Amino acid sequence: MMKRLPFAGLLACCLLLSSCAATENLWKATTNLAGSLQGLAGAYEKDSPDQICQARSSNPISAEDRYVGKYMMITGKVTNISETYAREPMSTGLQKVPLLGVQVSPKHTIDATLSSLEKLAVRKLNRGQVITVKGKIKTIGSGSSCYIQLENTAIIENPDAQIK
Repeated sequence: MMKRLPFAGLLACCLLLSSCAATENLWKATTNLAGSLQGLAGAYEKDSPDQICQARSSNPISAEDRYVGKYMMITGKVTNISETYAREPMSTGLQKVPLLGVQVSPKHTIDATLSSLEKLAVRKLNRGQVITVKGKIKTIGSGSSCYIQLENTAIIENPDAQIK
């Protein structure tokens, strides 16, 4: 009887861990599916970062109304790889998540907050690498230059990505 108790505990731990991994995989698949469906429906913003920043410099309120909450897909060069804290779906409190700086033109950088599920993909990136990301526009800001902040961002597998 005593030999079965540790086995039962080990079995319970394995089941618990496998259910966590399955939940994580399900969440990632659901997130990717939602983004894919929006892309199929033509929901990605067609305007370039240059056009979005021009609209913001002309009328910040109008630009926020027009672009915030829309999805965009961009290709650019990784300029920064760091971490930040963000509130993730189906999570209580703030989680440490990857943050990428992606330069899309000499004047414009996209700050992309990724899901913690994208950490594995981020580990494979290097500064200077050209990548494609898709995400939801959170804010459009300006300072010394215009920036666009994306949330719920995913890295698109695109080894042949080139900046247009």
